Amino acid sequence: MLYDEARIALTKERLEDLRKEKKLSFEQLSKQLAERGVNISHTNLKNYEINDPVHPLYGRTRSMSIECLAAFADFYDVSMEYLLGLSNSRKKEYHDISEQLGLCDKAIDELIQCKKTPAVRKGNNYMFLKIRPFLMIF
Repeated sequence: MLYDEARIALTKERLEDLRKEKKLSFEQLSKQLAERGVNISHTNLKNYEINDPVHPLYGRTRSMSIECLAAFADFYDVSMEYLLGLSNSRKKEYHDISEQLGLCDKAIDELIQCKKTPAVRKGNNYMFLKIRPFLMIF
């Protein structure tokens, strides 16, 4: 499996999505990473998200160090495989389950919660008291 242009673009997109989910500016992200001992300037953080091949700085940010990749994975609590576009599962521990069953992280989280939620026996089946619209378990 080659780390090609499509995967590079996906990494850039995922970095942007994760930063926006936390509602962080590049300056805020740079500061929070520095507090963890990882020094990446807000300019470099911005460049890592440039996803337009015609942008003059695009070529300068085609790669990043392993240290930066590991820092992003740790900060955002996702796997490096997810950041690199090698998995659609954000959490490393969910990767195998996701691959085997075709479930998204949200569905796996819901199954874990169902295990913790009391169930009501109805005939030969159990019905969970907490049911989400995207995952029906009976």
